[in-house]
This record gives sequence, structure tokens and C-alpha cells, in this order.
Amino acid sequence: MTGLRELYTKDVFGFPRIQSTALEPLYFANYLLLPIGVLYGLILYRKNAFPRLVMLGLFALFCANLFLTISRGGYLGAIVLFLVMSAIAFRDVFRVRTLLPILLGGALVVIIVLKALSLNDASGMNLETLASHVRNVFYGASYNERIETFDQARLVFWSSPLVGIGPGSFGPSVAPSPMVMPEDGWRIVNNEPLELLAETGIVGAALMFITILLLVLRTLKAFQKAPEGRTRYVLLGLLGALAGAIVQYQTFSVLYIMHVWVLVGLLLAVQNIILLGERS
Repeated sequence: MTGLRELYTKDVFGFPRIQSTALEPLYFANYLLLPIGVLYGLILYRKNAFPRLVMLGLFALFCANLFLTISRGGYLGAIVLFLVMSAIAFRDVFRVRTLLPILLGGALVVIIVLKALSLNDASGMNLETLASHVRNVFYGASYNERIETFDQARLVFWSSPLVGIGPGSFGPSVAPSPMVMPEDGWRIVNNEPLELLAETGIVGAALMFITILLLVLRTLKAFQKAPEGRTRYVLLGLLGALAGAIVQYQTFSVLYIMHVWVLVGLLLAVQNIILLGERS
């Protein structure tokens, strides 16, 4: 009825892992980096871009949702997001106006998460299961599956190292029958650089790397030229979301996820507003 896959139901952690309309909780966690980054940028802004309580409530809500996805890659992406944004705008971080809402939001997230973990559980087993899952990065079924797909991706890459076997072809290439989708769906590499090398070869992976590099460099250029204002901090939030997504992409793959390209489009749009605004 809900569309939840069996491995994400409440039987594991005592509550269903949050995945919204996404196939996997980690996809939803990846998407949440976008609104979290923008909201964190607006919180860093010296003036109120929107009512402070509204931003605080939304920020806490999105962070709590991300935590409840129980996606270790999502956690890593969020950490990178906050580190990148705080390093670029470190002067704006250490102010009461910024630290207070962040601390309040963090406290609200803890309350929501603890409440979710206590559902149908009075012994604390849900919290212990969650802690064990987060700590054991190099153990478990998901880790073993990733190691297996990494090895398969290397073999596929060496079969056609220059141009690859074609976008989206990894799953069929390692399936028992390339014409029949397995019951649990086509397999993915769970590492975007490896998947790019396997499916598009050195040429495609190099072009994608250059594209991302140009996108980041143009974003930094726009941020330096942007006047103090809301648009500058929205751009910073989008850059943080991109950095987090790139890091999380080391733990999952599939390049044609729509929200990633929406993020790229938003970055380009805000860049153009800043860099081309005076000409138009």
C-alpha cells in the first residue's frame, strides 16, 4: 500500500525508513541536500530572507527527514555540505544570530528522531540497532553488495575501456539474462565514477569530470562577484548541496536521477543572475 520495499519497513529499526516517493531512502536523502543547503545559506544571511521561525522549522524538518532515511551516504553528504558552506562563509557562522537557530534546530531534530526510535519500543533496541548500523560501515549486506558490484564494474570497464557499454547498460550486462529484468530490479554499481567508467568509458567519464569542474569553478567565480544579498547565500547553499551530492555519489549511482539535474539547472540559473544580470 505504501510502496515501501520489505527491507525498509519498521521490522528493522522500529519505524519505516523515510523515502518519500523515491525508490530508496538514500535517493530521498540525496534530494534533501538541496533544500537543506539553501535553508542553511539563508540562515547564514545577515538579514531575514524569510520569517526566522519558518526557516528554522523547515530546516529542522528536512534534517530530521534526512536522519530518518538511515542513509550513511546521506549523512556523509550532509556533513560535507555543512563543512563546505561553513568554510566559505566562516565569518557568518560564528554569530549568535546564526548559532542560536542552528542549535535550536539541532535540538528539535534530536527530539523528533528519538521519538521515532521509541515507537513500538521501550527497551532501547531500536537506538542500539541504529547505532550499530551507522558504525558498521564496512560490514553488512549493503557493504557486501557494493564490493561485488564494484568488481563487476571493473570487469565491464575493461571490456570496453574507451567508450563503455552504453548509459544504463550495467544492470542488463551483469544480469542472468539481459532481456529479462530480475525481480529486485536491475543492479547498479553504487559508485558513480565506476558506473561512468563502465557505461561511458574514459571519454564519457572525462567529459563528466570536466563538466562538474567547470560548474564548480563558475559557481565560485559567481560567489566572489555577487554583492552581499540573498542571492549570494542561495548560491552558496546550492554549491554546498552539489558538494554533498558528489560525495554521496561515491556510495550510490544512476546519473539520470532528475533532482540532481534540477540542482545543476538551479546553479546555472543563479550563476547567470549574478554574472549576466548587469548585461540584461
